[in-house]
Amino acid sequence: MLARPAALLLTALTATGCATSTASPRAELAPIRAEPATTTAVQVPTRARQPGIMVGSPKTVPTPLDCATYVPLISRATGVKAEPLAESAGLCRYRLPYPRATTNVAVFFRAEPPGTPSYVPTTDHFGNTSYQVVGPDPAACGLAVALDPYLAPHEHGSHLTVLGSFDSAPCPTAKKITESIFDRLPDTPG
Repeated sequence: MLARPAALLLTALTATGCATSTASPRAELAPIRAEPATTTAVQVPTRARQPGIMVGSPKTVPTPLDCATYVPLISRATGVKAEPLAESAGLCRYRLPYPRATTNVAVFFRAEPPGTPSYVPTTDHFGNTSYQVVGPDPAACGLAVALDPYLAPHEHGSHLTVLGSFDSAPCPTAKKITESIFDRLPDTPG
């Protein structure tokens, strides 16, 4: 009784191509590729490079900022324990308790537009356009380094800017902080 249904099943499988028959060879069917029913085109916005901005080492700014990660870098560069202050959107601020006086330093990821009088072009850092930020206080100095050639200076992530007042050697200290933070930022995937 079971022989007859098994024979019918084998015949049906052979006819549909699920089993092979030694009596007559069959041509193989090409595999069927599943195509999606609908496709959606993702449009990537294209941006023009910002004029006058060169970025040889593009970096990505993490969002949200973790200002606490910069405390040891600032402390090492200044020689005093940096104390984080209340942060606001896109701005990390620190108190520097020097023995003679307490000063502040700020780290943020944007800059002023080219041509702003306080932003003076300086030697490129890491192959990136850089500006020294000058002001009336001789104990203060800043450095802004371009990070992304496609973002306007006022946009978050366009520059790494360090501004502060320091006990001694203000510009070299700002440069040390900038270099330490720059090295910590992740490279922008190419």
